[in-house]
Amino acid sequence: MKEKIVKVSCEMILEKGGKVLLGKRKNIFGAGQWAFPGGHLEVGESTLDCAKRELFEETGVKANEIDLFAVVNDTPNHQEEHYVRFVYIIKSWKGEIANAEPDCCEGWNWFSKDELPEPFFVGHQKVLPIYLGKIKTVTDIKVLER
Repeated sequence: MKEKIVKVSCEMILEKGGKVLLGKRKNIFGAGQWAFPGGHLEVGESTLDCAKRELFEETGVKANEIDLFAVVNDTPNHQEEHYVRFVYIIKSWKGEIANAEPDCCEGWNWFSKDELPEPFFVGHQKVLPIYLGKIKTVTDIKVLER
């Protein structure tokens, strides 16, 4: 059995008018799947700085008000990587949402929580039920990880 590699990522949830921002991935792992903005932590970077940087790199907006929402352990599709995902809620931002990384994203769209598109990015599938309020306790999270 190969040794698993631990990686850290930050995902950002932006809401506007009761809808959530999702982008369709392309030319990268999970191409064709819908995902929150997010990316990997760089060496020496705090998770808060990572969230702000990734948000700007992917959408062109700067976070004004940002709160940590959840921390999720994940091994998507039982890959060799183990992810620790820091999920942030972006309560307000400066600028207009744009597709700032067109090589990696087909574009950003707003979706109602009741009408989320599929397929949803495998790397965010443990984040989604927490966001939707289906998981509220540590016990529930442990059950989900089994």
